[in-house]
Amino acid sequence: MELRYRLALELAKLRTDKKATQAELAARLKTTTSVVSRIESGNQNLSVDTVEKIAEALGNTVEFLFKRMLCMICMSLKYEFRTTIERVD
Repeated sequence: MELRYRLALELAKLRTDKKATQAELAARLKTTTSVVSRIESGNQNLSVDTVEKIAEALGNTVEFLFKRMLCMICMSLKYEFRTTIERVD
């Protein structure tokens, strides 16, 4: 999966974990629900500043978000590795 789609997935997950709607996040960011939807679907290119604003609007840091993404990538790689090993056995 491309990095921007992983980021989009993590931003959406972070929002839902905080029990915030797209409309609530849009209001915090002073943007529209349509923009938040494009961000969460991976159809909006994001700057690091924008990612930081989103993370902060959801009560987190960009560092937390990137660590969370790294954990998800590692778990995915671990699964792929395990599946490959099982095929070899």
